[in-house]
Amino acid sequence: MKKIFFLFLTTFLMFNTAYAEEEIQPPPPLSPLPQGEGESSEELLYSPAVQVEQPDEILYTPATEEVLYSPVREPERPRGKFHAEMTATFQVVDLDTNSSKAHEYRKLTDGFYIRDFSLQYETRVEEFSAAFRNIAPLSNIIDDGHGDLYYRRYGIIDVNLGLSKFPHDYTNDADNVSTLRDNYDLNVRFTPGDRLTVTTSLSVENRKGRRPITLENLTGSAITPTAITEITEPTDYTTALVALGLEYTDDFINMQFSNNVQVFANTRPDEITWDNPWSGGYGRAKVVDDYTVHTLSFKPAIRLSDNMKLVN
Repeated sequence: MKKIFFLFLTTFLMFNTAYAEEEIQPPPPLSPLPQGEGESSEELLYSPAVQVEQPDEILYTPATEEVLYSPVREPERPRGKFHAEMTATFQVVDLDTNSSKAHEYRKLTDGFYIRDFSLQYETRVEEFSAAFRNIAPLSNIIDDGHGDLYYRRYGIIDVNLGLSKFPHDYTNDADNVSTLRDNYDLNVRFTPGDRLTVTTSLSVENRKGRRPITLENLTGSAITPTAITEITEPTDYTTALVALGLEYTDDFINMQFSNNVQVFANTRPDEITWDNPWSGGYGRAKVVDDYTVHTLSFKPAIRLSDNMKLVN
C-alpha cells in the first residue's frame, strides 16, 4: 500500500512540474499558412493580442504626484477702447470795427485756442464720451463754447449732461448792448426691466444782459404827440423745464405718462421807465411777468388683435 501511494505521489508531482514548465515557455512561432488553408478556427494555434480601444468617457484618472496645488484663475476682465482727438487753431481777427454783424453770435478770439476736443471710452457693458468746443485758453470755455458729457450702460441707463453759451451782440458802439444765453441740460433714461422705461430731463436757460426794444411813447408836443423810441431793456430771465415720463409695454398694453413743468422767472423790476430830454419822449412799460405751466398727458393703448388696436 505504501509503495502504491508513493508512486501516485511521485507521478502527481512530476505531472504538475511538467505542466508548470510548459506554461512558462513562450509559444512557438507560427509558420505561414499556404493559400486556402488556415481558415478553420481549430488550426489557429496563436493569436497576438489586439489593442483595445479606449472608451470615450474617462471614468477615473488618478492625479500625478507632481500636481500638488492648482489655483483657480479669475476670469479675464474685458478690455475697453479709448479714443481721444483734439483740434487746435491759431487765428488773427481783423474786422471792421464799425460793424457788429461779423461777431453777432460769436466771440472771436485772437491767438491760440482749442476748437474741438473729444474723448471716448467704451467696453462691452458701458460707454463714456465727452466733447468740448471753442476752449480758450486751454482751460476756460469762452462765451460761445459748448460742452457735453455722456454715459451709457447698455440696456440700463443713459445720462447726458450739456452746457452751451450763445452770445448776441446787438451793436458795436460804446453802449455794449448784448445778451448771453446759458443753457444747461440734463437727460436721463432708465430701464429697470424689459417692460418699464423711466425718462426725466431738466433744462435751464438763462438770458442776461441788455437788449433793444422799440416802443411808442408820448412827446408832450402838440404837433407830434407820440413817437417811436428805441430803448435798452435790462434782462435777466430764467426759464426752467422739468419733465418726467413713464412708459409700460407688454404684449397687449402700452401706457405712456408724462408731466412737464415750465417755470419762468424775471429778476428785473416789473416796469421800465424812460425820459429823454433831447427828444422829449417819456413813458413807462411793463416787463414780462413770471409764470408756471403744467402739461400732463396720459396715452393708453390696448391691442385687441393683430390688426386692431384701441388708442385713447
